Amino acid sequence: FSDFKSDDNLVFVDPVLGDEGRLYTGFDGKFVDKMRDFCRHADVLTPNITEAALISGMPYRENCGEEYAEKMALSLSDTGAKLIVITGISEGSNSGAMCYDANSGKTFSYYRKRIEGTYYGTGDIFASVLCGALTSGADFERSLRLAVDFVHAMTQGWDYRKCAVFASATSSLKCTRVGARAAVPTYNEVINILKENGYEKNSTVFACLNSRFWRLCQKGGRRQNGQKYNAEYLSERK
Repeated sequence: FSDFKSDDNLVFVDPVLGDEGRLYTGFDGKFVDKMRDFCRHADVLTPNITEAALISGMPYRENCGEEYAEKMALSLSDTGAKLIVITGISEGSNSGAMCYDANSGKTFSYYRKRIEGTYYGTGDIFASVLCGALTSGADFERSLRLAVDFVHAMTQGWDYRKCAVFASATSSLKCTRVGARAAVPTYNEVINILKENGYEKNSTVFACLNSRFWRLCQKGGRRQNGQKYNAEYLSERK
């Protein structure tokens, strides 16, 4: 970090230690101590509730609300991290994440309807989207919304094709706008543009919303071009 850190980059640390109040198999107290030292190099720190408790030394709470999460974030700011994002926060029937900006002292939380079940890798996806948004110029509030919305969409039982189409529609919307932060669409904007093109009525149309489809859309006559491409797609498949 001392060799590569500069004013032009971002040290993003996702301190993988455990979940549900327990360390992952193979980790011990010494590893937690090393991770705590490692986090001192971070600009952005993204622990879940368990990891936040382990690093801060505060007790773990299974149903961690916003107030307690804020206390943990304040404690974690002692590591020197400028932005602390704690995931897995509960608010009634919703779950989400809380972000604390150590520079301004502001906190921001964002929630979506809780989806029951265990989904491995969601923390990795969340961190990836958050990091991508921040390095693209989005502020911490918009970055947090994007990350929570994306994970929420991924955990609704979508198959790989539907996830790929959602990602394609997101990038296609962004490419029609000017700027980095302002160009990033929200979850609802992506869903609305997909609905406008009839994917709910025809699963095949949904499968066709790729880059070629969107290039046709940009030429005008979004619905006509979309239908034309869908006909071409069906013909090719036959």
